[in-house]
Amino acid sequence: MTNPDPYGQRGGGAPPRPIPVELSNVEALAGALGTRKRRHVRAVYRTFVFTPTQVLCPIAAEDLSREEMWLVAYGNSVVICESQSQAQDPANQIAGTGVFANSPANPQGSLLYVPSGAAFTNPPSPVSTRWTMDTQEVVWATALAFPTMLSVTYINRVTGY
Repeated sequence: MTNPDPYGQRGGGAPPRPIPVELSNVEALAGALGTRKRRHVRAVYRTFVFTPTQVLCPIAAEDLSREEMWLVAYGNSVVICESQSQAQDPANQIAGTGVFANSPANPQGSLLYVPSGAAFTNPPSPVSTRWTMDTQEVVWATALAFPTMLSVTYINRVTGY
């Protein structure tokens, strides 16, 4: 026995007409289907300690796979520089006054400021805000006052997945 109404319509006849659909955001639909490449990253954590005998150090080598760096200074301010000669600039070794006593008066570089006046024995210990850098270049850091620590998190692209 054959079905007299193969398309499920009463009265039989022609199939239903398709409903027109317009895709207005094809890129979003493609992303939802998983056609984009996945992003794989690797985090590396380092802490640098500055002392009167170690007042500057390179904190990042040139790295084309680095997407960003996160910096947090503890204890005293740190000056972030683009080269060793900039980090060694004498202006980075002349102290400021008042609340800037633990910072260079005229820093040659970018100052990662830690508020002064707090002590390590009084929680919370003096800490800078987290600073994000998007660079693949060499980065140096120098400190004027001690004890000073600089915590760095490197976020690198990982290939081969």
